[in-house]
Amino acid sequence: MRKIVTEDDCNTFEGWLENIQGIDPTTAAPDVLADWRDLYAELTKNPAPKVGLMKLKLLMPGEHRYAVAIREGSDLWLTFSVRRAPKGDIFLMAPRADGRWNPH
Repeated sequence: MRKIVTEDDCNTFEGWLENIQGIDPTTAAPDVLADWRDLYAELTKNPAPKVGLMKLKLLMPGEHRYAVAIREGSDLWLTFSVRRAPKGDIFLMAPRADGRWNPH
């Protein structure tokens, strides 16, 4: 059975290397480990901005929700979500890190 990996398991270099990259830090060559450590330092220095958590309420009868995402390598980015209300109204939600952005 595979171990369940939490976000906390990946907050250190060793956890990131083992759980995200699939490399055992105890068996990796020192020069390879140094290259991975440099990459980890660069990635954690300027992390991608957080957009925020979506707080979704329970679906009402007749309501439908859809999400549109883009896969970039091993990352999956939420582009927007669509909600169709029971009365037929359609709402498009586009989460963005910059709250000043106005799509209209």
